[in-house]
Amino acid sequence: MDEESPVLLPPEQRQFGRYVLLHRLGQGGMAELFLARVAGPGGFKKFIAIKRIRDHLCDNEQFLRMFLDEARVAARIAHPNVVQVIDLGEYQGTFFIAMEYVNGESLASLLTRSKPPQRLVVRIVSQATAGLHAAHELRDTTGDPLGVVHRDVSLGNILISYDGAVKVTDFGVARARGNLHITQKGQFKGKFSYVSPEQVLDEELDRRADIFSLGVVLYEATTYRRLFRGDSKADTLAKVLRKPIPPPSEVVEDYPPNLERIVMKALERDKTQRYQTAQQLHEELEAHLATGEGLVLQSSVARLMSVVFADRISERDAVIKRCEEEMGGLPERLTGMWWAMEHTAVEAGRKIRGRNSMIVAAVAVLAAALVIYGVLFALREDEPRPVKAAKPARAATIGVSIRAAPRKASITFDGKRVHNPFNVTLPKRDGSTEAVIAAPGYHTHRFDVSLARGGHFEIALKEKPRPRRAKAAAKKQPRKRPRRRPRRGRKGRKGRKGTKYNKIPDSPY
Repeated sequence: MDEESPVLLPPEQRQFGRYVLLHRLGQGGMAELFLARVAGPGGFKKFIAIKRIRDHLCDNEQFLRMFLDEARVAARIAHPNVVQVIDLGEYQGTFFIAMEYVNGESLASLLTRSKPPQRLVVRIVSQATAGLHAAHELRDTTGDPLGVVHRDVSLGNILISYDGAVKVTDFGVARARGNLHITQKGQFKGKFSYVSPEQVLDEELDRRADIFSLGVVLYEATTYRRLFRGDSKADTLAKVLRKPIPPPSEVVEDYPPNLERIVMKALERDKTQRYQTAQQLHEELEAHLATGEGLVLQSSVARLMSVVFADRISERDAVIKRCEEEMGGLPERLTGMWWAMEHTAVEAGRKIRGRNSMIVAAVAVLAAALVIYGVLFALREDEPRPVKAAKPARAATIGVSIRAAPRKASITFDGKRVHNPFNVTLPKRDGSTEAVIAAPGYHTHRFDVSLARGGHFEIALKEKPRPRRAKAAAKKQPRKRPRRRPRRGRKGRKGRKGTKYNKIPDSPY
């Protein structure tokens, strides 16, 4: 999302359910990000980030599924290097995600403003790698891997707080088993200059695609130079597939040989030659940091951030202070009214000093009651309760999931070829539609899916019997018949005239 200068929202735009929106942190083509505050009893308050779908996409079913998938995947990940999801909700027809507020900047912003020391950058990327490994290892409640692939690892999606903490964010296009949204053949997800070759070729993806993207991030962050940036999208993707990757030592003098080996292995176009897990890459980076001079700690990153972003820190602190002052106006007035109530009671008691103590107590109670009534009346007049807008009625939906075995089996749903496994949410309606499962060498299975109930279907195709091989027929040898000597006679062997057996050669006898 694009960075914006912190500007307070108008008061009429701040109320958002139980959250109060303070100012907009950034916006993209599909969603807006706000700094918000949630309050509770006993003076509890907490700053969070609210990611809200933009108005023109609220009715886009495809994007809505992606948005819900992002919340479902990120909410399962519990790791200090991943932005935590707190809540998923809907307010006045708009879906939103409440997440951990990272008071900081992206790695892209850091590299735009400065050229940080190489070892600090390696530390930042190493922490992001640990967070991605936690996402890759995510499992469902039964212990089966979810196969999460972020697909959008880039400099902009690695956040660094002003305290030096590193967080991976934006799982909006992440792929995982059980997602509501399924990327169709030919659809492209991710930033063009950070994608892996297998993403460009539209091949089956696994965690190694994210490792290639991490390699691009590490290369650019340590050489301060873009790797696959082209003049157009097609040119960029062509460079990802075919451009020779210059070793970092050709770009930066005195580049550590061990770090160069790590970077080039992560950037192997053949995924079998890359690091097979993000944990392997994380361990290599940490081992490289251990061989250098001095420790690279979170406090080291924090000192760098405080120097590079001193102006941004002061701006945000000023905005939060203004928010606190505006939001704190009501408690201050209440405090003043309670002081007035106490002062009135004391004055009343002072005037009637020396009289019966019961009268003093009665006057004090009456004065307190009058002040309380004044407080409540003032609050009711000045702070009218907002009228909740009626939530628009949502159409009932059903869920349909189909899993077929063998894995190569194809699924055709409602006349369209879909992925295996297949998950979809549809509007509830009468009738049914046909599903067809087929695979070479197996019997085709057809069944109807009710559009009023939906359901979960696991189909195992029956294998066709293999035809028996016909035994090679032995080559028959022609049977030799014994040659019979012709009978000599007037008509020969067959008794027919004119045959060769009728001709008797002349004999001297």
